[in-house]
Amino acid sequence: RGAALATAALVAFNPLLVWYSQEARPYSLLVLLCALSLLFFVRRRTWAWAAASVLALLTHYFAAFLVVPEAMWLVWVCRPRLRAATAAAVVAAVGIGLIPLAAHERSKIGTGYIEGLSLRRRAIGVPEDFLTGLVVKFDATWEQLVEALALAVAAVGVWLARRAGVLAMGVLALIAAGVPFLLAVAGADFLNTRNVIAACVPFLIVVGAGFALARPAVTAAGVGVLCAIGVTTTAVVAADTTYQRSDFRGSADALGPGETPRALIVPGVAGEVAYGEYLDGLSRMPATGAAVTEVALVTPRSSKLGGAAVARPATVPTLPPPFRLAERRYADAYTLIRYRAPRPTEVRPADLSRAAAPVVHGATVLVQR
Repeated sequence: RGAALATAALVAFNPLLVWYSQEARPYSLLVLLCALSLLFFVRRRTWAWAAASVLALLTHYFAAFLVVPEAMWLVWVCRPRLRAATAAAVVAAVGIGLIPLAAHERSKIGTGYIEGLSLRRRAIGVPEDFLTGLVVKFDATWEQLVEALALAVAAVGVWLARRAGVLAMGVLALIAAGVPFLLAVAGADFLNTRNVIAACVPFLIVVGAGFALARPAVTAAGVGVLCAIGVTTTAVVAADTTYQRSDFRGSADALGPGETPRALIVPGVAGEVAYGEYLDGLSRMPATGAAVTEVALVTPRSSKLGGAAVARPATVPTLPPPFRLAERRYADAYTLIRYRAPRPTEVRPADLSRAAAPVVHGATVLVQR
């Protein structure tokens, strides 16, 4: 019971889980379904485990790194073995059925935004992010001190957990985060915190169970410090706009409505979808090009994600005549560079993407009429 209460507190105050609970993306649902999978795994309720595991796989492919070792363990220990093996086979069949979809999505979506940070930094960042929610790496001293404190306190909990009988939770957390790391080393690099968030709950179980075995004062201090860090970082992130999500709305407002045909160079598919919510008349520019009188490079930016110079080249990209630079706006949350021509001029998306490379990573070129 003490381990359960300590873990519940760590989960409830966890800033990473608070952050993703505010989004329509699948990570919060993934954590819920993986937690249910863990519950039924521990209780050896094989068919309930299979249902939760299937739903987790349908939510995010990386749930496989948690449910596969669970399946192997259930087949090994459960009796009658046939029931566990059948449940595992159902989960495996769903996973295999998802492979063509995963391959298709991989061919359409690049991983440059992941590989932009060093693998070593991302690997170290996973346990830091699980504790502090600071999912981008900073230079500020206070952030480094907070992360160091959280890691030190959690390390005490993990050390105490050696007597807690939660070896399986520790192994599951290591596999769920460690296998993607090994794949990244091998060249299939998808490692970032949110992709391995399925490992968060078993990791917190280990920490919570460890502190639950200690004296009451140590339990209160360890869990209390981690919860206080969670509240603090959650409040700071909510109050500071530089920690916020990509400011597509602000950059779209700065861009304004299109009065003449113009080309927009935006960051990838995400930019195409997001700006489509705020700007009318957008479509993907055909490979043959289009005639426009304005070209705009527009992208959200975060100095804390990519550094102070991200999307702020010292030398603005040039476009061939008759386009001339009309505006350069380096705001805190976005970059907008605008070019105008005195008459409609034919441009091609391949040429614009190359020109925009110093500003917009993985550009998609749109046309607005």
